[in-house]
Amino acid sequence: MKTKYVLLLSALLMISGCGDKKSDEQKEVVIQEESTKDMKDAFEEIGKTSEDLKKATPLSNQQLKALLPEKINGFNRKRFSIGQLGMHIAEAHYGENDKQITLSILDGAGEAGSAMIAMMQIGINAGGESEDENGYRKPIKIDGNSGVEEQERSDNSVTNKIMLIVKGRFMLTLEGNNIEVDKLKSIIDSENLIDKLEDLAD
Repeated sequence: MKTKYVLLLSALLMISGCGDKKSDEQKEVVIQEESTKDMKDAFEEIGKTSEDLKKATPLSNQQLKALLPEKINGFNRKRFSIGQLGMHIAEAHYGENDKQITLSILDGAGEAGSAMIAMMQIGINAGGESEDENGYRKPIKIDGNSGVEEQERSDNSVTNKIMLIVKGRFMLTLEGNNIEVDKLKSIIDSENLIDKLEDLAD
């Protein structure tokens, strides 16, 4: 009789264990399905945005140049360029000695620009984050706009970079050599760079 009860108890424990395992597996399947759905929705949104950007009219050279301040953080603009590799992009360089700042603004309108924006959005949506002795990379959000913050360290310098997708159309990049990342964020705010791009995207 005692053996019978032991066998019955063992069977109940096995059934209970199988139930828990099945429950955990079901939860994992649900999580995977939700993650897949979120990813699918994100790709569909990126695809729609990309198609809209292809049809949009890019900013003129004068409009792009107007987005590049004459002075940033007390540094005069040393040089600038408009348009690279068939894309509508404006870039300016500022700084003195070992402190350098580069501002870049890509208009995602058109074939080439929309492809760049789509690739950047896919990278941002992946949400990857990393860090080692040479620096780090992490996702950020500023004024509702998603992007990436990066840092590269060497023996002689530290380079910080902020990249943002503004209103799904513009890629705003601010890079500083021996400039703290908080200073870069304050420059974005003080120069109203996001506000200016949001106004142009409407």
